[in-house]
Formats: sequence, structure tokens, C-alpha cells
Amino acid sequence: MKVFGPVVLLVATFFSPSKGDKSMYKMESYDNENYKVMWKYDMLKDEFLFNVTVNATGWVGFGVSEKKGNMMGYDVMVGGFSNNSGYAKDYFTTGKMMPMPDKVQNYMMMSASEMNGYTNLVFYRKRDTGDAEQDVVIKPGMMYLIWAYHKMYDVNMTANGTFMAHTAKGAVAYTFIDYNMMKINDNYRLYWKYDQSMDMFYFKIVVKTTGWVAFGFANMVGGMNGYDVMVGGVNGDKGYIGDYMTKTTSQPPKDESQDFVLMDQEERDGYTMLSFKRKRDTGDAAGDIVIKNTEMYLIWAFRTTDDVMNDGSFQQHSQRGSMKVVMDFTTPDIPTEKSGSTAMYVPSLFGVLAVLFLNYVIGA
Repeated sequence: MKVFGPVVLLVATFFSPSKGDKSMYKMESYDNENYKVMWKYDMLKDEFLFNVTVNATGWVGFGVSEKKGNMMGYDVMVGGFSNNSGYAKDYFTTGKMMPMPDKVQNYMMMSASEMNGYTNLVFYRKRDTGDAEQDVVIKPGMMYLIWAYHKMYDVNMTANGTFMAHTAKGAVAYTFIDYNMMKINDNYRLYWKYDQSMDMFYFKIVVKTTGWVAFGFANMVGGMNGYDVMVGGVNGDKGYIGDYMTKTTSQPPKDESQDFVLMDQEERDGYTMLSFKRKRDTGDAAGDIVIKNTEMYLIWAFRTTDDVMNDGSFQQHSQRGSMKVVMDFTTPDIPTEKSGSTAMYVPSLFGVLAVLFLNYVIGA
């Protein structure tokens, strides 16, 4: 029968997502299930949340790296639970030696606990902390997930934060973000992937706004002539999207053929996320542009607060821009090695409880 203690521990300490948060959680296990991590990427906040549960009462390490070997360039958190309180520090390794804490601490502890020989840590960090010297940016494609722990001994707080060498460790090829990504500016991010078998692009845009957002392509810019754009947003709990071909600087009519297809939407904490798809070549020569893997112009715009109105009209953009791009038709590398990975949508803490309780019952 499975031990219920660590299941209760994981449920009791796991964070409840923000209202409306649709981020997917993933679960991994290493070292014969002695080390388990549950994580998600909150695309709207552009940050990662982690929950690590380890069959140990000593220190616990978790981190990311762009390479592995000789402990060079590992961006790690080392934490634990000692003297009835949790602790955590952010480190950047420079070799097989005791690392010093980073000058800027960017792994942020949310909770810590210890029960029945298991330690649980819940923490978060920004995808890009801005600390180029001592942090690793979590990028699309293959990276390395770093894990380690000591079975018994915590970090020695009275000896300059030193700690004994790990009891177990690993560096696993891992993909945290399986979309291509482009940060257009501090207010606008684009994610995309291309499915060659379907000749289909899948897009996600995250914009710091509660109004309408626009995205599209053009072969040339100037006078808003020939811009193939999507205008959409979230009004209440419902998303909307429209496909347009601009002719002038005045508001364009909708295309006869609507080829941008809304898949999902979310508005939270002052941000709007739209997930949508469209064919690379829609066949609509009059209303759409073929997306090529050669130089094109990417078009973006948004309105800070106002949505598209019921009659289809919308107020002028608050910000707009265009930039030359070559769209990447490849998909970020996803490692083939197995690591006990599962993915699920958990809408609340009760969802976590239900999933873990089911896992307990089935495995009993």
C-alpha cells in the first residue's frame, strides 16, 4: 500500500492557483520516486511555480541549466525545513565546490514543511529574473532540470550557510516551454508553434491590457495597407476574435472568410491571453497573407482598456508597432528520455486533492 503521509503533505502545502488560472501542471519523479516535483508555467505572469517533495529530512536542491557536467552554470535553489521553519537560498554554481548565495535572491519561498520523513518546499521564480550574471533564463526548447538532496543533514546556518555533499543528484534533459517565444516589448509576448502535418500555426499572445489586442502579418508596412490581422480579446468570461485585412488607416471590415480561430482565452491580473490558430496558407488570396519562413513584418497593437463593441467597432490602439521577422517553423526540442512525466489541468486546490487521492486509491 502506498504511504499516505507524503500525499497529505503535498496536498496540504500546495499553492492554490489564482482565480481563472488555466496553467497546466506537470509532475515528475526521480531517484525511484524519492524526489518528486510538481510545476507549472504561469504564462500571464511569466513565472514558474514549483512544489518539490523529497523522501529526506535534509537539504533539498532544485534548479535549471543550459548545460550539464561539472556543476558549471547551474542556477539552483537549496532549501529545507529546520527548527520549525523553512529556509531557501538562490545559488549559481561555478564548479564542483560549495557555491555562494547569489547577490540577488530570485527563488522565492512560499511554504515549507516536514512530515513522516518527507520534506516539501513550494517556491516560485520569474522565467527571466533580469540577473544575467547569476541566473539562467528559462527558454523554449531543451534545457536541464537539476535535482539533488541530502538524506539527513540540513544547511548549517551557523557556519556561513555551508552544507554537506548530496546523497543523490541528477541533471535531466528537459523542456519547460514547448513553444517558440518572442518578447516584443515589456507589454507584449508572442508564443507559437507550427504543425507541418496540418500546415497549421498555433499562436498564443500575452498582452498587458484588458482591452482588445491585435496580431498579424504584412509583406510591407506603411499606411496600414495590406495588413492581415486578428483583433480579439476577453469580455467578461468570453473570448472573441475577428479576422481582418486592412486597406487604409481606417477601421477595416471583417474578412468574408474568418481564418483566425480562437482556441482559448484568459484575462487575469491586468493581462489578456489569447490562444488561436490559422493555416499557414488559408487559400484566401483576397483576405489573407501566406506565412513564409522568409522575412516578413509582424504587426501588433492593443487598446489599454476598451474591448471591441457589440456592433463590431473598436477604438484606436493605445500602442502599436511592426517588426521584421523570420518565423521559425521548427518546434523546440523535447527530450525523448522518460522521467515519469504527467500533465494535467488543476483548477483549484481541490483538484490537486482529487487527483492525488485517486492516485492513492488506485495504487493502494
